[in-house]
Amino acid sequence: MYHKSTAIITFLYGTVLMTYGLLGYYWKHSIPSLIAGLVLGVLLLGSADLLRRRNKWGMYGAFAVAAIATILLTYRFLVGWKLIPAALACLSAAVLLYFIKVRFKA
Repeated sequence: MYHKSTAIITFLYGTVLMTYGLLGYYWKHSIPSLIAGLVLGVLLLGSADLLRRRNKWGMYGAFAVAAIATILLTYRFLVGWKLIPAALACLSAAVLLYFIKVRFKA
């Protein structure tokens, strides 16, 4: 169904979101960054585990979280014009496109 690399990419993506959520709290004392980073990161780690066990719901969860992260981070960039939300929005969009490619591969 899905390759092991999809689970690894999902795991790494979740780890990046969690790390930057923690860094956002550390640097700017941003509780929304902390909550969003940890919640989205934990959801992605759970999706990575489901993907590792070849459960189709892992892909649906990872896709949904990547879409939400892309929307939230793009909004944060457009409001504040900061570099970190822009970079994470680009990363989220790239991961989202990867999930679309994997899901709809013929």
